[in-house]
Amino acid sequence: MNKTFYFLLILAITGIAQANLITNGDFADGNANWPETGSWGGQNLSFANGELYMDSNEANLENPEDYGAFARSERFSVYQGMELGYSIDYATWVSATPQTEGYLFRIQCFDDQGDWVGDIVLEEITEHTGFGWNTLTGQFTVDFANVAEAAVELSNGVYNSFNGAVKVDNIALFGPSAWDPVPENGAQDVGTVQNEACDVDLSWKTGLKISDPTITDPNIVTHYVYLNDGSGWTLQDDVNADGPTGTYTLTGLSFNKQYLWRIDEGVTLAGGGVSGPEDPETIQGPVWSFGSYVTLSIIEQPETVVADSGSDVDFTVAAETLFDSTISYQWYKSADDVVDDGDQALTSEAALTLTDVDLTDEAFYYCAVSSGSLTLHSDVVSLGIRRKLAHWSLDDSDYTENQYIDLTSSGIDAAVGGTPEFVDGFVNGDQDPNTLKANGAVKIYENDGWADAGAFNPAEYSDQFTVSGWFKWTQHSDPSVDWNVLVSKRDDWTSNDDNMFMVLVDGPAKQLVMQSWGDGYVTSGQDSVQPNEWYHFAAVYTGEVGRVYLNGQFAGESDYPMQGGEDSTFYIGRIGDDIGQRFDGALDDIQVYNYALSSEHIAGLYQDETGETLCLKDLVWYDLTGDCAVNMDDFMVMVTQWLDSGMYPAE
Repeated sequence: MNKTFYFLLILAITGIAQANLITNGDFADGNANWPETGSWGGQNLSFANGELYMDSNEANLENPEDYGAFARSERFSVYQGMELGYSIDYATWVSATPQTEGYLFRIQCFDDQGDWVGDIVLEEITEHTGFGWNTLTGQFTVDFANVAEAAVELSNGVYNSFNGAVKVDNIALFGPSAWDPVPENGAQDVGTVQNEACDVDLSWKTGLKISDPTITDPNIVTHYVYLNDGSGWTLQDDVNADGPTGTYTLTGLSFNKQYLWRIDEGVTLAGGGVSGPEDPETIQGPVWSFGSYVTLSIIEQPETVVADSGSDVDFTVAAETLFDSTISYQWYKSADDVVDDGDQALTSEAALTLTDVDLTDEAFYYCAVSSGSLTLHSDVVSLGIRRKLAHWSLDDSDYTENQYIDLTSSGIDAAVGGTPEFVDGFVNGDQDPNTLKANGAVKIYENDGWADAGAFNPAEYSDQFTVSGWFKWTQHSDPSVDWNVLVSKRDDWTSNDDNMFMVLVDGPAKQLVMQSWGDGYVTSGQDSVQPNEWYHFAAVYTGEVGRVYLNGQFAGESDYPMQGGEDSTFYIGRIGDDIGQRFDGALDDIQVYNYALSSEHIAGLYQDETGETLCLKDLVWYDLTGDCAVNMDDFMVMVTQWLDSGMYPAE
């Protein structure tokens, strides 16, 4: 059964928060910051994807997205008196000597409200080895009152004046308390059904010896299993610590409920015996959480729809329950993709039907599915009304008050940078490629002719888009550095997560490119674009695949994952303020659609200006005359060759 996870807010319970402080980058690609994948689950914050690189030059201190000058892990559960050991592999380089300030490793501590209560400096490195690897090891005690959480922070110039760079790897914390919980901290929908109740199998690893974290602490002889259902901690049982792993099964739990649990470690006392559950010598464990078995499941989710104005649209959802209890539905309309209390309530049926849709229906939709006291929310999906969103002719006649006028009803006029120079354009609608339109296109220079069309998102409700237009590329005097941006939805070349898409000419390879930061990269093929010739281009995003078209014909496609950039600026002829990424040449008739145009539609845009007939289908097995049609002519070729044989010896 596929379950839709649920999340309930637990109040007045400490030590379980997981704060996403830094969201981008990972150790593998040397990117901005620490990935948010470290956790207290195994008391181990090691990363296996390579090493983290940070540089504390002045620019990075101001803009930490470029490598960054500090990094911070997720928060994890701690308590006053907890003893921990640490191990950190590092290598540093300094840009100036003597270097009086060191590279700082520290633990930041917070109370149960998330407020900072103090720092523990693990070590400050002042001996710099020119990127030779070293390992820090040591131990410390968390000794702040009211402490509930902590995070590991690496500071490279943010809290001191260190000037240089650092590589960091294999960051680990370890201690004598239990670790590596199963289910993992924060897991949802766990357990099995037993007699209309829920059983959950727990397992964990025995605490390590701080002086030698490769072995289990031999002083630990008993595990005390604690559970908190929201009404306080109760001791469930004690389990012999007779190996590196402990196990216990919780029985009779409620369904659809959040629980906290921890394992305290009883140790051998100096005078003999074992420390009891409340003894100060007993090692208190970190707090973990799980959500028990969910009895209500959404088994069919609604899907985003792109529809023509005036059509009817259906959204559907389906659910099932464990005990066949009554299921109720409530659909909502939202201005964004977030479930809010103020969203507009619609029908209370399992299916939502919208008739004769128009732009007032273009929005986000979701369904609240309830059974008993449990409510799940479906995926938030959207309805996009299929249309052309923007159209800039780039003609002199459609330029006024330093703007390229949008010819659609959207009113997305594009503010022009500098002074545009209008040149003969290709688009005039007469299907004659030899007839150009006077002042019908704009010449893009370093600071002249490009435009800023604002931050509109063509894929907001549809998860699709198409951008088309005409260009004549002027090759740079140095072909090795030629990178010509036709259109982009990206604010800055040096920033990565604001790049929704770029459409550009790769000068050295002489090809059209559609690119996003999320590994989306589609090209028309090397040497497909030559300088000083007019070309029609189209870049299409289907929601999963990116496609490029050149002169009305399909030229390439690839998986096209996107990440971010929805709020970035739409530019014509460049990226942001980076004149090094401008277009060098002439642009004409840029159009933007909120859906994926068909191959026939794109061919029509090209044919409207050239009069050319295009072959859109691959009929290689049947088109014997090569005229992009299967007809009587092909049949006659087949007849004339009927029973001919090229076999030797002949059969």
